[in-house]
Amino acid sequence: GASPPRQELSPEVVERIKEATAAVVRSGGEGNQASHSAFLVHKRGKTGYFVTCLTGGETAQSLEILVRCGTPKEKKYRAAVELRDSERDFTCLIVSNAEDLPEPLELKADPKVKETETVFIAGFPVVSGDRPPSKKLQVGFRKTNVSTIRRDDAGRMTSISVGDATNNGNSGGPMDNLAGELV
Repeated sequence: GASPPRQELSPEVVERIKEATAAVVRSGGEGNQASHSAFLVHKRGKTGYFVTCLTGGETAQSLEILVRCGTPKEKKYRAAVELRDSERDFTCLIVSNAEDLPEPLELKADPKVKETETVFIAGFPVVSGDRPPSKKLQVGFRKTNVSTIRRDDAGRMTSISVGDATNNGNSGGPMDNLAGELV
């Protein structure tokens, strides 16, 4: 008989997603705390654009992006809010003068996705707490399924709901299908 379809990401796709996934760090005060995940969607020279979801209060704080967490190539960059859309829970952060940024994930205008499709959410589960961010942070993956796709009157996708709740810290991280495409 036919073998069941593959239900995991290939090692190459896992590495590509891990490279582009970053931790959002609130700086200042008593130590640093990673509060959300983000992912690189564009780079131009030494400037990188990261997508995440932050509240208005969080965007008012001093923010930093931690890339390649838990590896010898880990780096921290000061981040600024480039764009914030609270209705869509979308924030674009920009980092400047960033050396050696990873390759960005491709962000498509209308990704192809369907209900019940297996997806993977990458991020830093349970990254907030009393420890400062360090090489202890590691990108983790949560496997789940698309439960609902909402569309506007023109048929454009406006939001996706997944079957399982995301872990604290995964919020803002990339969600990819089995082919490694952002959804």
